[in-house]
Amino acid sequence: MRLLTAMFAIACLASPVLADAGGKPSANPMPDVRVEGDTLIYIGGTNDNGLQALKAVLAKVPDGQITKMLVNSGGGDTKAAIQIGFIIADLRPHLTIDTGCFSSCANFIAPAAATITIRENAFLGWHAMIAASP
Repeated sequence: MRLLTAMFAIACLASPVLADAGGKPSANPMPDVRVEGDTLIYIGGTNDNGLQALKAVLAKVPDGQITKMLVNSGGGDTKAAIQIGFIIADLRPHLTIDTGCFSSCANFIAPAAATITIRENAFLGWHAMIAASP
């Protein structure tokens, strides 16, 4: 069991190196949220700024226009990400991960999508605490 735990820990520690190969996921506290055609773009951290920007952008978009989403997020605030996830779940877009979708993005935004495509050199990453038994 300890060997398995150690191997998992090593894999998790190596993950940031893999993520850096294509750039770092955006943790910008003022996320860039916009619509281009049928694509919702969300670049930045998951936080209240992003939630409010998402609501404002979607208020101007007709129902059914959004069929795709492009995300690049290093994650952030869990409460805001849950609310963002609810909004995305209503849209059910085909999600493309550009660079990365980590932490609260991976936990709440990615699962809300209809499908997920991860671009080459991009990364979908969760993190967790691992406790080894004595």
